[in-house]
Amino acid sequence: MAIVLGVALVACREDEQGVLQPLAPLAGLRYVNLVPDTGAVDFRIVDIIGDAPSAGAAAFRTGGWPNGVSTNFMPPHFPVEAGTRRIRVFMTGTTPEIASQVVLDTPVTFVENVNYTFYLYGYRRAGRTPSISYLVSEDNVSAPAAGKIGFRVINFAPSLAGAVPPLADTTVRPDLFLRAPQAVPLAAALTGAANATAPAFAVPTSYVLTLDTGNYWAEMTATGSLTPIFIDSLYRGATATATVDVAAGTAQPGTVFTFLIVPRSTGGGPAGVTAKAATAPPLVDAVTRAVDVVTYQTGYRRTWVRRTVDSSGVQVSRPDTVISASAVNVPHGMAAGSFIAVYGANEPEYNGWQRVTATADTTTCIPVDSLVDLRRSCTTLNPATGAPSNVILNLTYRFRYRIVGAPATPATGTIMVMGPNTSLNHSIPAIRTMIDRKPQRVLP
Repeated sequence: MAIVLGVALVACREDEQGVLQPLAPLAGLRYVNLVPDTGAVDFRIVDIIGDAPSAGAAAFRTGGWPNGVSTNFMPPHFPVEAGTRRIRVFMTGTTPEIASQVVLDTPVTFVENVNYTFYLYGYRRAGRTPSISYLVSEDNVSAPAAGKIGFRVINFAPSLAGAVPPLADTTVRPDLFLRAPQAVPLAAALTGAANATAPAFAVPTSYVLTLDTGNYWAEMTATGSLTPIFIDSLYRGATATATVDVAAGTAQPGTVFTFLIVPRSTGGGPAGVTAKAATAPPLVDAVTRAVDVVTYQTGYRRTWVRRTVDSSGVQVSRPDTVISASAVNVPHGMAAGSFIAVYGANEPEYNGWQRVTATADTTTCIPVDSLVDLRRSCTTLNPATGAPSNVILNLTYRFRYRIVGAPATPATGTIMVMGPNTSLNHSIPAIRTMIDRKPQRVLP
């Protein structure tokens, strides 16, 4: 019995100590959904359990929720066990009928210490070309030269048809330009050669690792042409502080990007169209210019009120009495720096992609208050009785942008504006940015 007990104790001690298992060789993996006629999808590795990153509810142009963790747009690379893994893509759903639908099932081989991106692209609906497919890109890049940044381009837009303003060539492959707005006004025409010329469909270009740091904008045009332009702001990043590490961006040396030229969604499809509705100015003279500054009016609101003032004529904190109101109430929703597409003007200088330089909303009073006093703004006393008069308040919704040239003013035609946030507009092709290499860490 003593011998049996001793053997059992030894076995228990060995069991408690356990056996150290070596870490499996790892690569890096992230997912992107670029299917424009389908709803959100789930990415899964189905041949192993550990070191098998997933992504749920990856909507059109996003990487979903990697391992259940929300991301702003494209996720970072997550560790995946090297070797041949089986990736299966399902429709996102809460019922077995939906969640069991397989969109793609394929083996993919990953090499240790290499980062990869898995792009799902094409069309799921029958009769559309290309059909559902995938691209796995290697994202490992050498560091750019000291003080430099780098980039590459991958074109997933089978055509730029349906763009605003429209492009006639349905088989065009775009050129991509980079420039810093500090040096060149965005309204100025492009000149010179493109930084990346006519990238083939779903074929990554070589990395360019020779750009100076700066606040760049990516601008996409038709092949061999300088117009029209699709503009997308890039991440400037942030320098390190005493408590926050350096953030990747165009102003941070050592950063390397991938620019994705992403397709537009199919109208009315499950991918959705998130464009801000195009707005026509309600007035004939809504688009005017002074030299190169264009003022675009989208609407107004006119309110006839009886103001509430004290005996000295100072506005008091009680509500005004609205007597009547009329409005073409179309707020523009713009801010300085917003990118918009203007089209429909008979004078071509007004059209194209523009950058909002300033909002110009105004509130005026009829009659005009002759006393310059903010406390009694829009308050006029009846000279006969000393009582407050009725006042008409005019709120005008306007914003401004700059153009090159001197077209007739006011602009003519049925003028429309699409924006803001054109990079998030699913009704047109766009440029999306992913970070492939971050700057060297500063903080421990």
